[in-house]
Amino acid sequence: MPIFPPERRPTVDIVTLGDVSGTTISTARQTLEGTFGIVARRRRGPDPDRVCDPEPSPYTDEELFESAPLLDAIADANEADLAIGLTAAGIRHDGQDRLFGLGEVGGTSAVVSTYCFDEAEESFTERIEKQVHKQMGRLLGLDTTHGGCVLERASFLGALDETDSGFCTECRARLTDPETAPAPPLWVVSDSPVLAENFDADVEESNDASAAGSRTDDSGLELSLRTLPLVPIGFVAMALSPFARGVSRFAAWESTLPPETRRVLHGGYRIGRFWTFAALFVALAVLTLYAELSLYARVLGTSPGAAIVWGMIVVAIGLGFYGQLLVRSMVAGAYEGLLRGSQSPETRRR
Repeated sequence: MPIFPPERRPTVDIVTLGDVSGTTISTARQTLEGTFGIVARRRRGPDPDRVCDPEPSPYTDEELFESAPLLDAIADANEADLAIGLTAAGIRHDGQDRLFGLGEVGGTSAVVSTYCFDEAEESFTERIEKQVHKQMGRLLGLDTTHGGCVLERASFLGALDETDSGFCTECRARLTDPETAPAPPLWVVSDSPVLAENFDADVEESNDASAAGSRTDDSGLELSLRTLPLVPIGFVAMALSPFARGVSRFAAWESTLPPETRRVLHGGYRIGRFWTFAALFVALAVLTLYAELSLYARVLGTSPGAAIVWGMIVVAIGLGFYGQLLVRSMVAGAYEGLLRGSQSPETRRR
Protein backbone atom coordinates (compact mmCIF):
# COMPACT_ATOMS: atom_id res chain seq x y z
CA MET A 1 0.00 0.00 0.00
CA PRO A 2 1.47 3.40 -0.95
CA ILE A 3 2.60 5.60 1.91
CA PHE A 4 0.71 8.68 0.73
CA PRO A 5 -3.08 8.65 0.26
CA PRO A 6 -4.34 9.97 -3.09
CA GLU A 7 -5.60 13.26 -1.64
CA ARG A 8 -2.29 14.24 -0.08
CA ARG A 9 0.82 13.53 -2.10
CA PRO A 10 3.80 15.73 -2.97
CA THR A 11 4.70 16.08 -6.62
CA VAL A 12 8.08 14.65 -7.61
CA ASP A 13 10.20 15.18 -10.71
CA ILE A 14 12.85 12.73 -11.88
CA VAL A 15 15.70 14.87 -13.23
CA THR A 16 18.27 13.13 -15.43
CA LEU A 17 21.77 14.54 -15.66
CA GLY A 18 23.43 13.32 -18.83
CA ASP A 19 22.79 9.93 -20.42
CA VAL A 20 20.80 7.72 -18.08
CA SER A 21 19.59 4.27 -19.09
CA GLY A 22 15.91 3.59 -19.61
CA THR A 23 16.09 0.84 -17.00
CA THR A 24 17.31 3.33 -14.40
CA ILE A 25 14.50 5.80 -15.17
CA SER A 26 11.74 3.18 -15.27
CA THR A 27 12.96 1.61 -12.01
CA ALA A 28 12.95 4.98 -10.26
CA ARG A 29 9.45 5.71 -11.55
CA GLN A 30 8.11 2.32 -10.47
CA THR A 31 9.66 2.73 -7.01
CA LEU A 32 8.09 6.14 -6.48
CA GLU A 33 4.69 4.93 -7.65
CA GLY A 34 4.73 1.60 -5.85
CA THR A 35 6.02 2.83 -2.48
CA PHE A 36 4.81 6.43 -2.31
CA GLY A 37 1.89 6.44 -4.77
CA ILE A 38 3.59 9.23 -6.72
CA VAL A 39 3.55 9.39 -10.52
CA ALA A 40 6.76 11.26 -11.30
CA ARG A 41 7.45 13.31 -14.40
CA ARG A 42 10.85 13.25 -16.07
CA ARG A 43 12.84 16.44 -16.54
CA ARG A 44 16.06 16.64 -18.51
CA GLY A 45 18.83 18.41 -16.70
CA PRO A 46 22.24 19.38 -18.07
CA ASP A 47 25.12 16.98 -18.52
CA PRO A 48 27.31 16.88 -15.40
CA ASP A 49 30.31 18.28 -17.31
CA ARG A 50 28.21 21.33 -18.23
CA VAL A 51 27.49 21.94 -14.56
CA CYS A 52 31.03 21.70 -13.24
CA ASP A 53 34.41 20.25 -14.10
CA PRO A 54 35.23 16.83 -12.66
CA GLU A 55 38.07 16.62 -10.20
CA PRO A 56 40.51 13.74 -9.70
CA SER A 57 39.94 11.68 -6.61
CA PRO A 58 42.77 11.91 -4.06
CA TYR A 59 42.46 8.15 -3.59
CA THR A 60 42.09 6.92 -7.19
CA ASP A 61 42.67 8.25 -10.71
CA GLU A 62 38.93 8.63 -11.34
CA GLU A 63 37.39 11.95 -12.34
CA LEU A 64 34.43 12.64 -10.06
CA PHE A 65 31.93 15.48 -9.86
CA GLU A 66 31.20 17.46 -6.72
CA SER A 67 27.64 16.79 -5.59
CA ALA A 68 26.69 20.34 -4.57
CA PRO A 69 26.61 21.82 -8.11
CA LEU A 70 24.72 18.75 -9.36
CA LEU A 71 22.09 19.16 -6.64
CA ASP A 72 21.75 22.82 -7.64
CA ALA A 73 21.24 21.79 -11.27
CA ILE A 74 18.59 19.27 -10.21
CA ALA A 75 16.81 21.97 -8.22
CA ASP A 76 16.93 24.36 -11.17
CA ALA A 77 15.36 21.77 -13.51
CA ASN A 78 12.74 20.73 -10.98
CA GLU A 79 9.19 22.05 -11.17
CA ALA A 80 7.70 19.86 -8.44
CA ASP A 81 7.76 19.78 -4.65
CA LEU A 82 10.68 17.35 -4.59
CA ALA A 83 13.22 16.06 -7.10
CA ILE A 84 15.19 12.85 -7.45
CA GLY A 85 18.18 13.27 -9.75
CA LEU A 86 19.63 10.36 -11.70
CA THR A 87 23.11 10.28 -13.19
CA ALA A 88 25.60 7.74 -14.44
CA ALA A 89 28.49 10.02 -13.49
CA GLY A 90 30.66 9.42 -10.47
CA ILE A 91 30.05 11.91 -7.65
CA ARG A 92 31.73 12.88 -4.41
CA HIS A 93 30.90 14.94 -1.33
CA ASP A 94 32.86 16.18 1.67
CA GLY A 95 35.85 13.89 1.17
CA GLN A 96 33.73 10.84 0.30
CA ASP A 97 34.18 9.39 -3.18
CA ARG A 98 31.97 7.29 -5.44
CA LEU A 99 28.66 8.01 -3.78
CA PHE A 100 25.67 5.76 -4.40
CA GLY A 101 23.34 8.58 -3.50
CA LEU A 102 23.07 11.83 -1.59
CA GLY A 103 20.16 13.68 -0.05
CA GLU A 104 19.70 16.43 2.48
CA VAL A 105 17.39 15.59 5.37
CA GLY A 106 14.30 17.73 4.84
CA GLY A 107 15.65 19.16 1.58
CA THR A 108 14.00 19.26 -1.84
CA SER A 109 16.60 17.61 -4.08
CA ALA A 110 18.56 14.37 -3.96
CA VAL A 111 20.75 12.50 -6.42
CA VAL A 112 21.27 8.81 -7.17
CA SER A 113 24.40 7.74 -9.05
CA THR A 114 24.64 4.45 -10.95
CA TYR A 115 28.38 4.96 -11.51
CA CYS A 116 29.25 1.96 -9.33
CA PHE A 117 26.32 -0.21 -10.50
CA ASP A 118 26.73 -2.76 -13.30
CA GLU A 119 23.55 -2.92 -15.41
CA ALA A 120 24.46 -6.48 -16.43
CA GLU A 121 24.12 -7.69 -12.83
CA GLU A 122 20.79 -8.92 -11.48
CA SER A 123 21.09 -6.59 -8.50
CA PHE A 124 21.14 -3.46 -10.70
CA THR A 125 17.46 -2.55 -10.38
CA GLU A 126 17.35 -3.51 -6.70
CA ARG A 127 20.21 -1.15 -5.93
CA ILE A 128 18.40 1.70 -7.68
CA GLU A 129 15.17 0.90 -5.82
CA LYS A 130 16.99 1.04 -2.50
CA GLN A 131 18.65 4.34 -3.28
CA VAL A 132 15.42 5.96 -4.49
CA HIS A 133 13.70 4.67 -1.34
CA LYS A 134 16.48 6.02 0.85
CA GLN A 135 16.88 9.42 -0.78
CA MET A 136 13.12 10.01 -0.76
CA GLY A 137 13.13 9.12 2.91
CA ARG A 138 15.85 11.71 3.50
CA LEU A 139 13.91 14.39 1.64
CA LEU A 140 10.82 13.53 3.69
CA GLY A 141 12.80 14.16 6.87
CA LEU A 142 13.92 10.71 8.02
CA ASP A 143 17.29 11.26 9.67
CA THR A 144 17.85 7.89 11.30
CA THR A 145 20.45 5.33 10.23
CA HIS A 146 19.90 1.85 11.61
CA GLY A 147 19.78 -1.80 10.66
CA GLY A 148 16.68 -3.53 9.35
CA CYS A 149 15.80 -0.48 7.24
CA VAL A 150 16.60 0.86 3.80
CA LEU A 151 18.08 3.88 5.59
CA GLU A 152 20.96 1.80 6.95
CA ARG A 153 24.33 3.21 5.95
CA ALA A 154 26.12 1.22 3.25
CA SER A 155 29.83 1.88 2.71
CA PHE A 156 30.33 -0.54 -0.19
CA LEU A 157 28.27 -2.47 -2.70
CA GLY A 158 28.17 -5.66 -0.65
CA ALA A 159 26.71 -3.74 2.30
CA LEU A 160 24.18 -2.03 0.01
CA ASP A 161 23.03 -5.42 -1.27
CA GLU A 162 22.56 -6.62 2.31
CA THR A 163 20.45 -3.67 3.47
CA ASP A 164 16.70 -4.05 3.73
CA SER A 165 14.72 -3.07 0.63
CA GLY A 166 12.07 -1.06 2.47
CA PHE A 167 11.42 1.16 5.47
CA CYS A 168 11.38 -0.43 8.89
CA THR A 169 8.22 -0.34 11.01
CA GLU A 170 9.37 2.73 12.94
CA CYS A 171 10.25 4.82 9.88
CA ARG A 172 7.13 3.79 8.00
CA ALA A 173 5.07 4.79 11.02
CA ARG A 174 6.68 8.24 11.02
CA LEU A 175 5.72 8.61 7.37
CA THR A 176 2.12 7.43 7.78
CA ASP A 177 1.05 8.49 11.29
CA PRO A 178 -1.18 11.60 10.99
CA GLU A 179 0.72 13.15 13.89
CA THR A 180 4.09 13.05 12.12
CA ALA A 181 3.39 12.39 8.43
CA PRO A 182 4.91 14.77 5.86
CA ALA A 183 2.61 17.66 5.05
CA PRO A 184 2.88 20.79 2.90
CA PRO A 185 4.60 23.10 2.46
CA LEU A 186 7.75 21.44 3.85
CA TRP A 187 6.81 17.79 3.19
CA VAL A 188 8.86 16.47 6.09
CA VAL A 189 7.97 14.42 9.15
CA SER A 190 7.15 16.73 12.03
CA ASP A 191 9.96 15.53 14.30
CA SER A 192 12.74 15.94 11.73
CA PRO A 193 15.70 18.25 12.50
CA VAL A 194 15.39 19.93 9.09
CA LEU A 195 16.91 23.24 10.21
CA ALA A 196 20.41 21.74 10.20
CA GLU A 197 22.38 20.86 7.10
CA ASN A 198 22.32 17.10 7.42
CA PHE A 199 23.49 15.28 4.35
CA ASP A 200 23.54 11.53 4.29
CA ALA A 201 25.59 9.73 1.67
CA ASP A 202 26.30 6.14 0.73
CA VAL A 203 29.77 5.54 -0.66
CA GLU A 204 31.40 2.72 -2.58
CA GLU A 205 34.42 2.58 -0.33
CA SER A 206 35.40 3.93 3.06
CA ASN A 207 38.02 6.66 3.27
CA ASP A 208 40.44 7.62 6.00
CA ALA A 209 38.72 9.91 8.49
CA SER A 210 41.70 12.23 8.33
CA ALA A 211 41.20 12.74 4.60
CA ALA A 212 38.10 14.82 5.20
CA GLY A 213 40.15 17.31 7.15
CA SER A 214 39.17 18.93 10.41
CA ARG A 215 36.75 21.71 11.29
CA THR A 216 37.52 24.35 13.87
CA ASP A 217 34.87 25.99 16.03
CA ASP A 218 34.44 29.74 16.24
CA SER A 219 34.94 31.38 19.60
CA GLY A 220 32.02 33.02 21.38
CA LEU A 221 33.38 36.48 20.55
CA GLU A 222 33.65 35.63 16.84
CA LEU A 223 30.11 34.29 16.84
CA SER A 224 28.84 37.42 18.51
CA LEU A 225 30.56 39.69 15.99
CA ARG A 226 29.20 37.62 13.12
CA THR A 227 25.62 37.45 14.38
CA LEU A 228 25.28 41.00 15.72
CA PRO A 229 24.39 42.48 12.29
CA LEU A 230 21.55 39.96 12.05
CA VAL A 231 19.65 41.52 14.97
CA PRO A 232 17.82 44.12 12.81
CA ILE A 233 16.95 41.36 10.34
CA GLY A 234 15.48 39.40 13.24
CA PHE A 235 13.11 42.27 14.07
CA VAL A 236 12.01 42.45 10.44
CA ALA A 237 11.46 38.68 10.40
CA MET A 238 9.26 38.92 13.51
CA ALA A 239 7.18 41.60 11.83
CA LEU A 240 6.74 39.40 8.75
CA SER A 241 5.69 36.26 10.64
CA PRO A 242 1.96 36.77 9.78
CA PHE A 243 2.97 36.73 6.11
CA ALA A 244 4.76 33.42 6.66
CA ARG A 245 1.66 31.91 8.23
CA GLY A 246 -0.35 33.07 5.23
CA VAL A 247 2.12 31.40 2.89
CA SER A 248 1.86 28.22 4.93
CA ARG A 249 -1.94 28.19 4.67
CA PHE A 250 -1.79 28.88 0.94
CA ALA A 251 0.71 26.05 0.43
CA ALA A 252 -1.53 23.66 2.37
CA TRP A 253 -4.48 24.58 0.13
CA GLU A 254 -2.35 24.36 -3.01
CA SER A 255 -1.35 20.79 -2.13
CA THR A 256 -4.98 19.68 -2.53
CA LEU A 257 -5.06 20.72 -6.21
CA PRO A 258 -4.51 18.19 -9.02
CA PRO A 259 -0.83 17.52 -9.78
CA GLU A 260 -1.05 19.02 -13.28
CA THR A 261 -2.46 22.26 -11.87
CA ARG A 262 0.26 22.37 -9.26
CA ARG A 263 2.97 21.91 -11.89
CA VAL A 264 1.60 24.91 -13.79
CA LEU A 265 1.66 26.98 -10.60
CA HIS A 266 5.20 25.88 -9.80
CA GLY A 267 6.35 26.62 -13.34
CA GLY A 268 4.82 30.11 -13.21
CA TYR A 269 6.51 30.73 -9.88
CA ARG A 270 9.91 29.71 -11.27
CA ILE A 271 9.49 31.98 -14.30
CA GLY A 272 8.41 34.89 -12.10
CA ARG A 273 11.31 34.30 -9.72
CA PHE A 274 13.83 34.28 -12.58
CA TRP A 275 12.65 37.55 -14.09
CA THR A 276 12.37 39.19 -10.67
CA PHE A 277 16.02 38.51 -9.90
CA ALA A 278 17.04 39.41 -13.46
CA ALA A 279 15.35 42.79 -13.00
CA LEU A 280 17.04 43.15 -9.60
CA PHE A 281 20.43 42.46 -11.20
CA VAL A 282 19.86 45.13 -13.86
CA ALA A 283 18.61 47.64 -11.28
CA LEU A 284 21.59 47.09 -8.97
CA ALA A 285 24.05 47.33 -11.88
CA VAL A 286 22.50 50.58 -13.13
CA LEU A 287 22.43 52.11 -9.65
CA THR A 288 26.05 51.11 -9.08
CA LEU A 289 27.13 52.67 -12.39
CA TYR A 290 25.20 55.87 -11.58
CA ALA A 291 26.86 56.05 -8.17
CA GLU A 292 30.31 55.54 -9.72
CA LEU A 293 29.79 58.27 -12.30
CA SER A 294 28.40 60.68 -9.69
CA LEU A 295 31.26 60.02 -7.28
CA TYR A 296 33.85 60.46 -10.05
CA ALA A 297 32.36 63.79 -11.12
CA ARG A 298 32.07 65.01 -7.51
CA VAL A 299 35.64 64.09 -6.57
CA LEU A 300 37.50 65.03 -9.77
CA GLY A 301 35.08 67.57 -11.18
CA THR A 302 35.23 66.15 -14.71
CA SER A 303 33.70 63.38 -16.80
CA PRO A 304 35.57 60.06 -17.01
CA GLY A 305 37.14 58.84 -20.23
CA ALA A 306 35.87 55.91 -22.28
CA ALA A 307 38.33 53.43 -20.73
CA ILE A 308 37.33 54.42 -17.21
CA VAL A 309 33.63 54.21 -18.09
CA TRP A 310 34.10 50.67 -19.40
CA GLY A 311 35.90 49.77 -16.20
CA MET A 312 33.02 51.19 -14.19
CA ILE A 313 30.56 49.14 -16.25
CA VAL A 314 32.49 45.95 -15.51
CA VAL A 315 32.51 46.74 -11.79
CA ALA A 316 28.79 47.62 -11.87
CA ILE A 317 27.93 44.33 -13.58
CA GLY A 318 29.93 42.37 -11.02
CA LEU A 319 28.41 44.17 -8.05
CA GLY A 320 24.94 43.84 -9.59
CA PHE A 321 25.38 40.09 -9.99
CA TYR A 322 26.71 39.45 -6.50
CA GLY A 323 24.22 41.92 -5.06
CA GLN A 324 21.25 39.97 -6.41
CA LEU A 325 22.82 36.74 -5.12
CA LEU A 326 23.05 38.32 -1.65
CA VAL A 327 19.45 39.48 -1.78
CA ARG A 328 18.34 36.05 -3.00
CA SER A 329 20.16 34.35 -0.13
CA MET A 330 18.69 36.72 2.44
CA VAL A 331 15.16 36.29 1.09
CA ALA A 332 15.52 32.51 0.92
CA GLY A 333 16.93 32.35 4.44
CA ALA A 334 14.24 34.62 5.89
CA TYR A 335 11.50 32.72 4.05
CA GLU A 336 12.73 29.31 5.19
CA GLY A 337 13.22 30.48 8.75
CA LEU A 338 9.82 32.15 8.97
CA LEU A 339 8.06 29.28 7.26
CA ARG A 340 9.60 26.62 9.45
CA GLY A 341 9.11 28.67 12.56
CA SER A 342 5.46 29.27 11.76
CA GLN A 343 4.66 25.56 11.58
CA SER A 344 2.69 24.30 14.55
CA PRO A 345 1.85 20.64 15.18
CA GLU A 346 -1.70 21.33 14.03
CA THR A 347 -0.64 22.69 10.66
CA ARG A 348 1.71 19.76 10.13
CA ARG A 349 -0.99 17.11 10.47
CA ARG A 350 -2.85 15.52 7.58
